Amino acid sequence: MEHYWFEAVRAFAIIGLLVIVGCLVVAILIMFMENQMLPMIAAILAFVAAFCLLIEFAVYAGEREEFAPSEVFDLGYCFALTVVGFLLCIAAGICFIVPKFLG
Repeated sequence: MEHYWFEAVRAFAIIGLLVIVGCLVVAILIMFMENQMLPMIAAILAFVAAFCLLIEFAVYAGEREEFAPSEVFDLGYCFALTVVGFLLCIAAGICFIVPKFLG
């Protein structure tokens, strides 16, 4: 039995991680450069990373049940860390956008 969904989960996890690293690089550049576009680029990268993580944990949660019956269905701590990463990416995107509208 082949599990193509698991390959999709891995792919979106890796893409999300790479986009988060890109967002971190842009955030470091914001500290040293005065550029109006960098916060928007960082916000877009944060939201793209959140979208990738959303797809990752949605597919994983939806397809994981075929391995275990629902009585012993446990997603594990890695799933919880992915959800926390998703929430932090959303928070980071908002933090990059808010100063542009307030200042």
